[in-house]
Amino acid sequence: MKIIIYQNKYRQQMFNLIQEAKIALKKEPKINEDLYDIDLYYRSCSGEFFLAIDEKDSVVGMIGYRIENNKCLLHRFYIKPAMKRNGIGTMIYNVCEEYIKQKGINEIYVHLGTPKEDWIASYNFYQKMGFIFIDENHIKKILK
Repeated sequence: MKIIIYQNKYRQQMFNLIQEAKIALKKEPKINEDLYDIDLYYRSCSGEFFLAIDEKDSVVGMIGYRIENNKCLLHRFYIKPAMKRNGIGTMIYNVCEEYIKQKGINEIYVHLGTPKEDWIASYNFYQKMGFIFIDENHIKKILK
């Protein structure tokens, strides 16, 4: 398993993974606008987008972040449904967090989906990673 910075050659695999993940969550399998132009929506605001690539050169996870008003916002954190609970989420999150720290940012924010029951794995994962709730579906982590 390797974590890489997004490359366009993985775009269709990334889209396929998102659709698979959304179907598994019983959500509409549409691709969000920001994912059609990673440079514009992530890199142009001091952010980045990462992919987890397996030994078959397949996308099995992704996460992105944006910096807005000196705050870091995580977006589009997906792991291939059949590969969840194998450490991929932790691995890709940790790489992302290290990049954020290198930018001198000391807080990360996440907007969690609702209803909570539909996103319970996300709620649990972020708490395990040290995030705390700031309201019903927003969490943050203070980096050290």
